[in-house]
Amino acid sequence: MTKIYQPTVTYPIQFANRINYEQWLKDNQPHPGMMWNEARLRQINDIRILMEETLASINPIISVVSTHKSKSIVLPVYLVETQTQQFILRDNFYNWTLSVIRKSENYYRLRDIINRDEIISSCYCEGFESCWTFGSYNMDPTMFTCQVISFNTLNILMYLLTLA
Repeated sequence: MTKIYQPTVTYPIQFANRINYEQWLKDNQPHPGMMWNEARLRQINDIRILMEETLASINPIISVVSTHKSKSIVLPVYLVETQTQQFILRDNFYNWTLSVIRKSENYYRLRDIINRDEIISSCYCEGFESCWTFGSYNMDPTMFTCQVISFNTLNILMYLLTLA
């Protein structure tokens, strides 16, 4: 039997436990000798590029709404908000998972950037609350969850999502 997707939330989602991103970074420093600390630092740099270059013109707000562990390092689950959308994202050093909550559908069809039919199981959304995981883009282009393999793809995807 096929499960019918029914969104349980609407834009905007309210988050009870927001933490200032910069404060979270200061409070959650791993031991410098940890093997994956360099990858964590790359992730921090990637988020800075996203916020200060790619999305800078729309003045997004970033915070941390949860955490997850990858390679024994505690990592943030980010919330990036604009005036018309919310992005919940995390990186586990293998791929990025992104949930998108928008006021309206995006003009761009995102062909070749994401698998628009793929439904991401919540077990692959480490650190996400169950209500932050949605169906595929084709099920509802205003509220969906997807995965991308690289920061460059995430960067392009988020840029295109903010154009409309």
